[in-house]
Amino acid sequence: MSHDETCRFESSEAATKHAIHASGKNLKEVAAALWPDKTPNAAHTLLANALNDNRSERLTADQHIFVANHVQQYHWLAYAA
Repeated sequence: MSHDETCRFESSEAATKHAIHASGKNLKEVAAALWPDKTPNAAHTLLANALNDNRSERLTADQHIFVANHVQQYHWLAYAA
């Protein structure tokens, strides 16, 4: 994906959702890696809320980078930064 294609995302949350989907990993798996101290269901809820533009919860920049590393999708990081 080129930088021009990356700019189509309306938010870093949208870009992160796209990266997770493109990796073939599911949201619950990524959430469990992001918050290993939480139950998988609780972690899934946290991540789903953080990636929902209509919710106030947001991932930190470090958490966006963690997700990029976990799903091995880096093309959108220029947008998320």
